[in-house]
Amino acid sequence: MIHTPPRLSAAELEKLLAEFDRLFAEVCSAVPQPNSFDLIGTEKSPWKPLVNEKGAITLESQYVTPGREPDPLRDVRRTLLTLFDPETAGFGKFVKPLSHDCLDGWLPVSRVRFTTTRFPEAELLALVDDEDAVQVRTVCGGEPFFYRIPLPSSQDPAELLRMEPPVPARIPDGGSFDRALKTLKTHWQNKFAAVLDWDFPHPRLKNGILAALAKTFITQYDGALRYGATRYYCDEGRCAESFPPTVLTACEGAFFYGMEQDAFHFLGHFIGNFVSDGTICHRGNGASMSEHGMLLALFSQAKRQTADETFFREYGPAVRQVALRLCRLTEEAAPELVSGCPEDDLRNAPPRQWFSSNLWIARGLLEYARTFPGVIPEARAAAFADLTVRLCCESAVKCPDGEVFLPPCAEYRIPFNDMNDFIEAAPGDDIHSLASYTNYRIYPEMLSSGLLPPETARRIISFRRARGGDFHGATAFRIFRDFPPYARCLDDWPLYNMLSGLCIYGDHHEMIRLLAGHLALHQSRGTFFAPEMSFRDRLDSTACIPSQMTLPLAVRYLFNHISSITQTGRHT
Repeated sequence: MIHTPPRLSAAELEKLLAEFDRLFAEVCSAVPQPNSFDLIGTEKSPWKPLVNEKGAITLESQYVTPGREPDPLRDVRRTLLTLFDPETAGFGKFVKPLSHDCLDGWLPVSRVRFTTTRFPEAELLALVDDEDAVQVRTVCGGEPFFYRIPLPSSQDPAELLRMEPPVPARIPDGGSFDRALKTLKTHWQNKFAAVLDWDFPHPRLKNGILAALAKTFITQYDGALRYGATRYYCDEGRCAESFPPTVLTACEGAFFYGMEQDAFHFLGHFIGNFVSDGTICHRGNGASMSEHGMLLALFSQAKRQTADETFFREYGPAVRQVALRLCRLTEEAAPELVSGCPEDDLRNAPPRQWFSSNLWIARGLLEYARTFPGVIPEARAAAFADLTVRLCCESAVKCPDGEVFLPPCAEYRIPFNDMNDFIEAAPGDDIHSLASYTNYRIYPEMLSSGLLPPETARRIISFRRARGGDFHGATAFRIFRDFPPYARCLDDWPLYNMLSGLCIYGDHHEMIRLLAGHLALHQSRGTFFAPEMSFRDRLDSTACIPSQMTLPLAVRYLFNHISSITQTGRHT
């Protein structure tokens, strides 16, 4: 059965939010964050510039120089073009940051304050206007200056690397900036009207939700969401658009926060372009089996949420084939589980019977069978769910310290000593650690399926924490056997699954602890910018929609996984 989350009272919610404030302050005090990033842009702009704590505005993406060995640190975060640099604009050399936040707490207008050798306080405001130009207002020594820098139309990284940095055009007054700012404010206030009217009892987290939604919505081009606006923005082929968690998280959030039409648009684009013959097409076989089940669950949620049949007539046949294929795979695998890919990074590893994949296949089939009766037998979906849960529970291994280890797949039985140990995900694999991928994705998806018995879920939660699964709440992650910069990093982009599972099983205190760690260490504390992964001593710049959507989805889960903020009782 799908486990039903417990409902929090208003008093319980407010206590948890107070606990969040305490934990967030503790992590911020224990671990400094020396740098910061923000994204600016519009839903139509060809680029989404990155703004850092020094006031520099750049275009960044992954790029490997042809004929050269990839550099795993430099090449994934290459500065392709610097649009504005305060130092070259005459501000003096950067000395120290003062603050970095968003205008009004959430708008895609970046506000940076810093000290230079010329000015004890310089302030910069940056936005992208509806003519695809960066507009900058600076205040130094009490005097305002205005600049306008057109964005390049090309999305070819090699071409941008060959360009000379543009010379920002000085504008004599602030009329153009003020008009652009007014247009921008009107657009986002109209788009997020339902959220702005929502009486959520934590103003800062509400700003974080709005900022996350804005950053997510601008991470699109030509109507298609991209996984990230920096590293992955220029991914090969259409891989920036085809990674399933991008659309799964963005659409779940859009449905909940009152933007149904956007959710249907993004979901329709994804299904129409990347779902074929019952398969999600991403880097060959890079779409995980769990993502196929999640697509069924999201599509079923969408059907229950609207009376408009047009969308389902157009895209229903493609999703129907996904359901039929998954059902067929469960029948062919019996009496065992379905083997397949658990995660894009492991797409070339030998297929295994991953418990996360099979739990989400079962969850997706159950949701689909109940929402679209007559396509697949609900009894067949229920029987496969029972089989998966039974085999998962029977695989448990008791450890000498009393913890219970739940293996990530049916073929593996040796307990991890530490979630940061390097254990080959496949023979000869020196890049991907089975312990890390279990920690950051397999366990969270097992929990978010909602199918495990509560005792089994508690064992996963306890084992993960006891074995160093997080650093002050942010997910510990190791990649590469012998590459120290990535030996002890953080990777929270799939954390939304963990937070969902914790709420499903009623462990709201652990959920709040992890959310506080995420916001303190895996997002910019002032702008709410969220990278795919990060480091323990500094923030990374690899923007990522699933990571960005962590806070908006976490708040949804606190409200019992309901379908819309209008059902929270706090909508004015």
